Amino acid sequence: MSINQLNALSKDFMPIFLIFELSKINQARTLLITALESVYTIYSPGRNCSDYFSNEKRD
Repeated sequence: MSINQLNALSKDFMPIFLIFELSKINQARTLLITALESVYTIYSPGRNCSDYFSNEKRD
């Protein structure tokens, strides 16, 4: 294969690699947001931590 053919080939596949990289970034961002939301839910003012962790219903 010549260098020109390799360059053309890499240009064809570049969007696939770019999408893959962007999806990894998006996945990391989603994970960070989820972690922050769970921390905020547990430690938010006015919410009792024991209510958050207990699953049993109170009579």
